[in-house]
Amino acid sequence: MSKDNRREALAVAADRTGRPIHLLEKDVWVVWTLQTLFSSKLGEHLVFKGGTSLSKAYGVIKRFSEDVDLTYDIRALAPDLVGDNDEALPKTRSEEKHWTSEVRKRLPVWVAGSVEPVMARCAFNLFRRQSASRTIRSTSTMKR
Repeated sequence: MSKDNRREALAVAADRTGRPIHLLEKDVWVVWTLQTLFSSKLGEHLVFKGGTSLSKAYGVIKRFSEDVDLTYDIRALAPDLVGDNDEALPKTRSEEKHWTSEVRKRLPVWVAGSVEPVMARCAFNLFRRQSASRTIRSTSTMKR
């Protein structure tokens, strides 16, 4: 979609919903991000929760939530911590503190190695499709 068409679509949506254009555009990117994550192999272990899930997935509330709450199954993120604990819940307060500390240490590396490549690949493909679409439109305009 061209930049002008995108602006026009957002303006129409803003007029119909009474929501500001910048929030609608953010909403588009939230939905794109969720679709990207959940359609990847990461989606198998992700849980979408919180206010945005109540609005987007279930239509229970009609407000725009500023954040997206996601939880990743610790059994996939840190199987060595969980071991054979089927519930994947710490058994003691000290074990909980240890798991929390370990996950916080590992999370940046996991995000950089697992999440960022998925998002970058999808963003690149989106950009490439938009560029190809602009090229086709400009080529067809020049032929006229």
